Amino acid sequence: MTVEQIKTGEDLQKYMINRDVKFDELWARVNDLTKSGWLASQKSGAGQGISDKTAEGLGNWFKAAFHGELPDYHEKVGLGTPLTGDSGTGAYLIPVQYISDVYRVVEERSELLPLVGKVQMTSRTCKIPKKLTAPSFTYVATEGADVTESGATFAQTELIARSYALWLAFSLEMLDDNIIGLGRYLADILAESWQSKFESELLMGSGTPMTGLFKTTSATTNVVRMGGTTFGTLTFTDVQNLISGLSTRAKRRGARFIMSPQVFDIISGVRNAQGDPLFRELREKNTLCGYQFILSDEAPDLTDDGANKAMLAFGNPAYMTYGDRIALEIKFFDSTEYAVKNLEVFFRARVRMALDVTQPQAFSVLWTST
Repeated sequence: MTVEQIKTGEDLQKYMINRDVKFDELWARVNDLTKSGWLASQKSGAGQGISDKTAEGLGNWFKAAFHGELPDYHEKVGLGTPLTGDSGTGAYLIPVQYISDVYRVVEERSELLPLVGKVQMTSRTCKIPKKLTAPSFTYVATEGADVTESGATFAQTELIARSYALWLAFSLEMLDDNIIGLGRYLADILAESWQSKFESELLMGSGTPMTGLFKTTSATTNVVRMGGTTFGTLTFTDVQNLISGLSTRAKRRGARFIMSPQVFDIISGVRNAQGDPLFRELREKNTLCGYQFILSDEAPDLTDDGANKAMLAFGNPAYMTYGDRIALEIKFFDSTEYAVKNLEVFFRARVRMALDVTQPQAFSVLWTST
């Protein structure tokens, strides 16, 4: 007989007799109860007996004891109340079971982060020189003729490290009970939260502190207009025009499409007059018109649909830049007034980073018609 098969007082007797249980005191007590007839099932007719319902509850108690799952009755239970057994006796407790993981949808790691250009910042600001015009060669028509002067000119982009932060409060009881793997859970969700913010700023930043790729105008990026006013009107020609928006080989080198999963589904559904998918390679080869793509939950999706809205971007992510001043920093604070009065402690997460689309002219962005 296994522990899981204990259902009645008789089952418990058989189990305890046939097992080498290490609970000497419990074993002695069980023997006493057995001899007196209290542990016998009422069906057996021996002694006074107990109900099968009570015996089942007592069996559960012994199962818990055997597996080392009994709670410490001298301490409160942090996240719940133990269930009681038979209401007629109320003489035993059955432990409440908790799963050690917090059930959640695990966020995907950022595909964009490892591809964006990185600058290690040692101060609050950092100036990045960039080419404005390149020198050019001219034909020398005759020997001894003057060579035409040609110079290179430069502009610069200034990265400014800005702070992103949050704080979380927890009760001391939560930490004491440690029912879930709190440290690992915090590290996971904070890392995921920062990656989400990272992509949101670079792609959809509203201008404070930066303007995201999908929010830039034709004055900076290469805007390509669709014929329709909704995402669902996208055509094969729209995608081809987006690629053509980058007019040089240099700009197309390393270029990728950047889109949300919902836009990916729209492109996958574009079909010809015979009903065949035009972009079958999306799912078969993980490419679009021969170029790789990046899926981001922060890129425009169907909630952004409408006239004069950005939908799809094309370009090399290396032409975006993040300046790393202070990477993800997590600090713990327990010496506060709240810790004394309210038994609360705090975690603070902070990042100092500069984010910028440093070469917007190296991207083309597909917008719906106005």
